[in-house]
Amino acid sequence: SVQIGNPIMEKKLIDVLLKARDYGLYRRITDCGGGGLSSAVGEMAAETGVRVYLERVPLKYSGLSYTEIWLSESQERMVVAAPPSTVDQLIDLFASEDVAATVIGEFTDNRRLQLFYNGNLVCDLDMEFLHHGLPQLEREAVWKPPQNEEPDFPQPADLREELLLILGSWNVCSKEWVIRQYDHEVQGGSVLKPLVGINNDGPGDAAIIKPILDSDMGIIVSNGINPKYGDIDPYWMAASAIDEALRQ
Repeated sequence: SVQIGNPIMEKKLIDVLLKARDYGLYRRITDCGGGGLSSAVGEMAAETGVRVYLERVPLKYSGLSYTEIWLSESQERMVVAAPPSTVDQLIDLFASEDVAATVIGEFTDNRRLQLFYNGNLVCDLDMEFLHHGLPQLEREAVWKPPQNEEPDFPQPADLREELLLILGSWNVCSKEWVIRQYDHEVQGGSVLKPLVGINNDGPGDAAIIKPILDSDMGIIVSNGINPKYGDIDPYWMAASAIDEALRQ
């Protein structure tokens, strides 16, 4: 499914996971990622085995097949491995923070991935085959340097119109509408905020945050990108992105 940002819910999820960690209620954790439950559960159970009951998985959309539930049901979900003795306490803690949590299966020691849907066994794979059964391909490649000509930039007839086109480009225009969807003042740790200028409406080149509020140390967050450079030389495109981030 397409990721849809929900900053409030994401903050609640982070907080309750940190509490559960401090209480020692789970042993391992991972996110679903682009492969949904298949990547999260499959990786976590690689050295053991697992049984998953797909009808227990909460769905954002009704009518999904068990294949869709397993492979692609929501990227922004977390999977935790908890011992049976702490499961009830873990579920109660999530409920107290208004965060949904569901037991969808259990780990085994048979080194098999077993998926059930409404009482039917719909998948039974050996973990060794699942993770290492794909034959490794060997390909030969020859790098051919790009043959680029110097671009011709004629003098524009109207510089004002060209300037407006540049300022209206998605690569150049203000990202304020995106930035303001997220709260960058949580706990008051923003030293240099992501929006700067007289009216605080222009995105800055970097931000400074102070994760530990009673400390004098901070973290500088920046980035760089120059995708068109990749048409000439991908290596120097990457190098220039690092250089830009450091200079900012």
